[in-house]
Amino acid sequence: MGGQENALEREVLLNRIHAGFPLAEEFEELCLKENKLLSAKGMGWLIYGFMFFFVTPLIGAYIHYGTGSGFFIIHLAGLFFGLPKAYGRLYSKLFNTKKLRGIYDRLDELERQFTETTGIYYEYITVYCLEKIERYIHSGRADNLKEAYNLLEVDLHRDDLLTLQKEQHEEMLKKLRDIKSEVSSVRSSID
Repeated sequence: MGGQENALEREVLLNRIHAGFPLAEEFEELCLKENKLLSAKGMGWLIYGFMFFFVTPLIGAYIHYGTGSGFFIIHLAGLFFGLPKAYGRLYSKLFNTKKLRGIYDRLDELERQFTETTGIYYEYITVYCLEKIERYIHSGRADNLKEAYNLLEVDLHRDDLLTLQKEQHEEMLKKLRDIKSEVSSVRSSID
């Protein structure tokens, strides 16, 4: 009898997880929209270009040559220090506030709805996490959400470590290539 009850509980849990997928998909889409609105890259570059090509020459024309050229140098240096990104964020804060507020409100609603529908913590409101939890329950590696959370946290931690290891490996390969190039240039200068 215990095996049938366990199978029934597992089926109910899987049905709740399946009900969470549309919510997680919408959540991820809204997060992408939020990031796009916050970055406003195109608009940041447009404002930067306007400032660089129109405002800087006007200031240089009306103000003493030294001051205008200083403004030009500061603006040129801003390219390397992320001025277009800063302009994009400023634009986003000024003109996308209503859209962002609507997105934030919907994200909060989705988190609440997700937790009520699935019984899963809103921290795991991604398709990736739901697929993992579903796999743990379906395969029998976990009998309940607590066990699935523990397995998921272990997997997420392992993924983070693998990503970090890959980045470090790529960095070491780049340094080795640089050293190899340097040795080759030293050899060619000796010969």
